[in-house]
Amino acid sequence: MLGTFLQTSPLTNGFRDPAFTRNKETPLHRWVPWIAGFSAQFVDDCLGKYLQLGNKKDVWVLDPFAGVGTTLVQAFLHGFNVVGFEINPYAVLACKAKLEAARLSVRELDRHVSAFERYMQGRCPDNGTGNGNPRSKPPMHFRPPEPCLQSPHEVVPKYQDSSSCS
Repeated sequence: MLGTFLQTSPLTNGFRDPAFTRNKETPLHRWVPWIAGFSAQFVDDCLGKYLQLGNKKDVWVLDPFAGVGTTLVQAFLHGFNVVGFEINPYAVLACKAKLEAARLSVRELDRHVSAFERYMQGRCPDNGTGNGNPRSKPPMHFRPPEPCLQSPHEVVPKYQDSSSCS
């Protein structure tokens, strides 16, 4: 009987593999490799089967054991309202980071990166190659450390106010 219990059979219930290991293949979910939890594909299958209700803006997905947020992120990406609870502070941090990242518009981010690149091209005519002169000066009283010898075999950085080197 134990041998039969340990054998696995193909899933025939219409859902993909619920194991979190599949999340290692998805950009947002692979940030935090969590051994417990569902795969994003399994969550998508559940949402598709059980929450095909009219207006998604009126539907809330509750995850009382949110973990690192796979269910919340997938529900959010499908347009549902989400709320979750988690006691592990590390998992909460990961869940919040993933939800914030899911809210980012790639198109909007690309627009901002392009604008920043155009701005920097106007400020750095050498395009970051180091061939041009800097347009700003270091802060007053700033000097890079000068090496000084403390022993015949040891070089120690020396700062202006350093008393360790004379």
